[in-house]
Amino acid sequence: MAGHIDWRAENLRSDGERLCAAYDWESLRQTVEPALVGGAAFLFASDWHRPPPGRQIASIDEAIAFVGAYEEARGIRFDARDRRILGAAAAYAVAYVARCSHAVDVEGNDEPVQGFRSLIGELETELLHVFA
Repeated sequence: MAGHIDWRAENLRSDGERLCAAYDWESLRQTVEPALVGGAAFLFASDWHRPPPGRQIASIDEAIAFVGAYEEARGIRFDARDRRILGAAAAYAVAYVARCSHAVDVEGNDEPVQGFRSLIGELETELLHVFA
């Protein structure tokens, strides 16, 4: 399946309730569906143009609800194997953004992309099992 691996609020434009445009298509990838969904689960609300303070990451409950809404629209729930892929993709996406944030602010005094480093600290290896 082809999909966008960088779904964030700032990469979308809407007309009220209707999606009108999606930007940043250099992030188009061919991969399995649960990897695309898992990668977006914590990132969908992020907007790097929004200034701090403010959390840039979806909460665990919001990420779980995101996957649930996707499954409802899809009409089929992900199976156990797919859920492991969801968790791995989510963990990778969160770790990647946390690494980018750390590169900008090594001391952790003013996390430029708020929430990603703290989520790793809160969940550690459990991040892999959020969707299990």
